[in-house]
Amino acid sequence: MKYAILHSIITYLRAAVTRGSSSRRPPGRPPFDRSSMLCAFVCKALLGFRSENALHRELTRNPGLRELCGFLTVPSLRTLNRFRARRHRLIESAFKKLSDRFAEEHELGEHLVVDSTPISAKKTDPDARKGYSTCGWFYGYKLHILASCETKLPIRAVLTRGNRHDAPLLPRLLKTQPHTAGRYLLADAGYDSEENIATIWESGATPLVPLNRRRGVPKRKDSLRWRQGFKIGGKSWKRHIRWRSQVEGIFGRLKSEYLLVGVHVMGFRNMKFHLFAYLCAMMVHALVCVKLRQDSLMLRIREVFQ
Repeated sequence: MKYAILHSIITYLRAAVTRGSSSRRPPGRPPFDRSSMLCAFVCKALLGFRSENALHRELTRNPGLRELCGFLTVPSLRTLNRFRARRHRLIESAFKKLSDRFAEEHELGEHLVVDSTPISAKKTDPDARKGYSTCGWFYGYKLHILASCETKLPIRAVLTRGNRHDAPLLPRLLKTQPHTAGRYLLADAGYDSEENIATIWESGATPLVPLNRRRGVPKRKDSLRWRQGFKIGGKSWKRHIRWRSQVEGIFGRLKSEYLLVGVHVMGFRNMKFHLFAYLCAMMVHALVCVKLRQDSLMLRIREVFQ
């Protein structure tokens, strides 16, 4: 079982990294393989390490983890920091590929949800901004996700500064998601707008979005804000909209199980890299669970890596 878990984790991670073209390599020491570096940072999230220092110490101490990631020698702490600073787009692309693979191998369910959560940052972070959420004012960033309610997994994610409004991010989340057709898309009243409802219909999904009373109730019955899958406030509408609460469980897992609250990094790119490393860890965990037909492998995964 241990070998199956380890082999599955590395197989999924290496498949999520597209190798570059055979361009000329600059002179100097050969670089570490990108997939090996990605494996190291996702293992960092799986093991609950809060910093690159802890990851570097574990790679030095644990030859099994070093071999698992594909390292012949331990990358220096500076190499780990440089990879994190430059490869935020690579790990974002890896998360998209992992989520697409999960959608191909497992049914997502009929309910998708869009929502956001605040991510606090240090007061000295120059890229963070002051924003407002249902929890009050905060200084930091916002994580916007498109998630499956049945599987309780995010399938698309966008990180913005804390002062960005939620509504304009919905088209961006749906733009690269091919698995919305025939499903219900749930969102809170903050996403209620003519443009968003039109975007949801164009994606093939059925919108279920409460009216935002602060924007005024449209008088015309042919307004797109009234055109939803069921009558707003009706029994069928309420029966489906209650699935929206599942997104809070997803945010709770990220902040507790994957220690997202304990991330203390400076700068937008660094925060984005760490965030998508945690999302990749969550998706790899789900893929391994499905493949090995286990309900929860997180504790076992951490035992295997020790």
